[in-house]
Amino acid sequence: MNKLKTNFGVILMVAFNIGLNSCSNDDSQIMSTYMEKRNIWVLDNAKLNFSHEIVLTEDERKLDSYIKELVINSEKEFLTSNKFYPAQFFSEIKPKIEISPLFQLLNPMPKGGMLHIHVFATGDATRLIEIASTYKDTYIYLRDGGSTLKGMMGYYPADEVPEGFQSMFELNKEDPLFISKVVEMITITTADAALDNTWDK
Repeated sequence: MNKLKTNFGVILMVAFNIGLNSCSNDDSQIMSTYMEKRNIWVLDNAKLNFSHEIVLTEDERKLDSYIKELVINSEKEFLTSNKFYPAQFFSEIKPKIEISPLFQLLNPMPKGGMLHIHVFATGDATRLIEIASTYKDTYIYLRDGGSTLKGMMGYYPADEVPEGFQSMFELNKEDPLFISKVVEMITITTADAALDNTWDK
């Protein structure tokens, strides 16, 4: 009887181990399939990022890492200060902002008419116009006068394009200098300093 119990116990243990191994193999396969599909999704998702096709140079990667480090350090200081900066009086928090390494780096950079700057929202004007001109549903207003500002751009369905707006895609095909003309029109440079009113450019 004891021998029978022992043999039965061995059989149960073997069966359990077989089932466990089978389960582990299944789990491993599920995980492998998941990771494979996830990696594909991550790559596809990355392609939706702005300027995803641009490959940074070694120097640009170093600068990118440096800026990210400054941002992280600024966030750490913000979190350990027990003060929510946007809720503070600007006159009180301004001196602290001005001495921060991140501000010291970004402040001298050209920012056009922006009063403040978000790192991930910055971009070269030429590159922005180049990208916009690749889409067939991007339009620009080029008329002088009127209630719409010359140079205003927008995305519209073909049947909802406002009067006076022209296809940037078509204009770029017709005129090889289109992008440079638009960039010159919508940006302010040192050469514009001689104008009586820069905003009337």
